[in-house]
Amino acid sequence: MRFLFCSLDVEGFLFPLIGMASALCDRGHEVVFVSDSATATRLDAQGLRRFPSGALPQRHSFLVKTWWQAPAIAAQVRQIEKALTGFAADALVGNSLTLGPLLAAERCRLPVALLGFCTYLWPSGALASAAPADSAPPSPRQARLAWRHGDMIQWLDRARAVFGMPACGCGTEDSALLGDLFLLRSVPELEEGWERLPEKVHLVGSCLWEPDPAGGDAELAHWLAAADRGQPVLYVQHGRTFHLPSFWAHLKEALADLPYLVAVSASRLDADQGEIPANFLVRPHLPQGQVLGAARAVVAGANTTVVLGALQAGLPSLLIPSGGEQPDVAERWSEAGVAIVLDAQSLTPSSLRNAITKLLCGDGYRAKATKLAAAFSAVDSFALAADLLERLAMTGAPILRASAVPSSCQATSKGTAEAAVARWSPARSPGPR
Repeated sequence: MRFLFCSLDVEGFLFPLIGMASALCDRGHEVVFVSDSATATRLDAQGLRRFPSGALPQRHSFLVKTWWQAPAIAAQVRQIEKALTGFAADALVGNSLTLGPLLAAERCRLPVALLGFCTYLWPSGALASAAPADSAPPSPRQARLAWRHGDMIQWLDRARAVFGMPACGCGTEDSALLGDLFLLRSVPELEEGWERLPEKVHLVGSCLWEPDPAGGDAELAHWLAAADRGQPVLYVQHGRTFHLPSFWAHLKEALADLPYLVAVSASRLDADQGEIPANFLVRPHLPQGQVLGAARAVVAGANTTVVLGALQAGLPSLLIPSGGEQPDVAERWSEAGVAIVLDAQSLTPSSLRNAITKLLCGDGYRAKATKLAAAFSAVDSFALAADLLERLAMTGAPILRASAVPSSCQATSKGTAEAAVARWSPARSPGPR
């Protein structure tokens, strides 16, 4: 079978798709990527083909910073359709913020799968069932989810208008944003009410992937070795702050005089770094898995990659959410008892220091994180995702949990997956119509 993967340019979106694509390639399927030229080096290193090789004027359409803009989405559609003329895919695969594949799939009569974040970000029956029976106003969470879904549908409709396509008419339970298969990066033990989510939503574990560091990182390994001598390591991933204040200056003031080692991944830090304390190691990018293996806790804004990495390592987190998915993720992690959440607008060095001390000295947060780490480790996430993608490409129809093989978070045996491939009929999409 043939899969056309469509990824945004940031590693948090690209890396899990590389892991999924590699799993499919290992099963004998063909995979091609359509993405921004900035991803070419990463894809080449994994032996994955990217199409086109920077030949189209729209090669900068798959950018996080413009993901919602109608011209960028329309450019994605044109790139995908151009790729399909040379690569007759059986299914499209994208991120939940790549809206172009949704339009291209409809225009080209192809099924489409989307990889989501680590919690469900739109209104659902799961949330409605927990609401009061009376006509009370929606909670802040319900209002936020409804606002986000409405805005995304508006952006999708603006892009649809570029191609003369009618506006979306579906509701939240059959949202156009789900595609034919929506992969949620979670497990039942974490995603409360998951069984009442829309039937196209499947839990697939963490889907965390990182490239193997070439030759290792001797400097980082030496720096982390101090953890073996009793100095706790904190992993910090700051990220963008959107409209809220940065916590960077408060973090430096809170930890500069404490016996901690602070490893900072600063690729998306949108504050002035200023003078770096002696106990800080700040780099544009750090191999998350390597650092988390030595860390005691995580401080972050609550983006999906870092919080899943923390849980997979059994680590508690201090989360200071800003925009995007972060408020919803922080709520989910707080409710699960694996994180302390602080408000960026009222943050002080003292409150930050006290929260970190509480995480490091108490056993409750770490114990719950360890329990969820076991739940995630029980799921072969890329095998499960590959099973579902194979079924999508084979049937060309929406994959619902009630009929899906395998069921959510229970990977199919290798024999079952091979049998599904053997039954596949090699029909090819004729491309755009």
